[in-house]
Amino acid sequence: MVISAQKLRLTKEQADALKLDCVGLDIGDKCNDIPCPFCGVDKSFGAFRVNEGITYNCLRAKCGAKGFVPMIGGFQYSAEAAIKRKQKAVLNPYLGATEPLPKSVVTWLSSKYQLTAEDIRLQGWVYDAKNHRIIMPINSYFGYEYGHVAKKLPKSPYKGGKAINYFSKAEPVKLGYSSTVKQWVGRIKTIVLVEDMISAAKVGRFMNCAALLGTNLTHKQVAFLTAHYNEVIMMLDPDAIGKSLLFSKQYGSLFDSFKIVSLPADPKDTSYHDLCSHLLSA
Repeated sequence: MVISAQKLRLTKEQADALKLDCVGLDIGDKCNDIPCPFCGVDKSFGAFRVNEGITYNCLRAKCGAKGFVPMIGGFQYSAEAAIKRKQKAVLNPYLGATEPLPKSVVTWLSSKYQLTAEDIRLQGWVYDAKNHRIIMPINSYFGYEYGHVAKKLPKSPYKGGKAINYFSKAEPVKLGYSSTVKQWVGRIKTIVLVEDMISAAKVGRFMNCAALLGTNLTHKQVAFLTAHYNEVIMMLDPDAIGKSLLFSKQYGSLFDSFKIVSLPADPKDTSYHDLCSHLLSA
């Protein structure tokens, strides 16, 4: 059932928090990575900056929250408060215990994704025994680690999401680069964008590859990519083809080439042979 939007209104504290989250947006910019104040789901809340303030709506049909927050009067901007809130929102380091991956998990990864033990070792993946999850480091373009992705394995007792991003350092770009040694070195100014770290590990065998850690492509990420690459190849999961087309329309003109590779399965579930064939023909 969709909750009536008329019954959902931001409190003054929630409205001020939204203003802090959106204070860096220019007129016409939007942000889709804010947790919804009503249903609490992460990255489900869309905010759009207009001259008079911020229009907002939850992207989940079951929530249906929407409204407007004026930015004229009644709000004193504090850079210190904005920085503190931004840090609080993005820093959620993984604090659980880890150990080397059991042989059974390495065997499962090899069987399901064609990853070799050396592939897995290079990625630096470890094991959360309590929750039966793989803990995967997230590395930046410059090689420093700024977080982890925890992925549930089959029969995991963990009740949360199947893949959760944990950030230990502030990182504005939030692209996850793989540590795979490339088998084919070419098109050094080309970047392949995928959704998750396992896909990045596989595609990274052939080309520069980074995981979006989801399906969103932000203005900051695009600005960074234009400074380092001439060509973008989007290889998102099949259910995100609409997003790929939208990003191509929005940002394609900023690059010499912006191509979409549509696969019948997720990149991580696609054979190396098929991945290579699609990349070579892209």
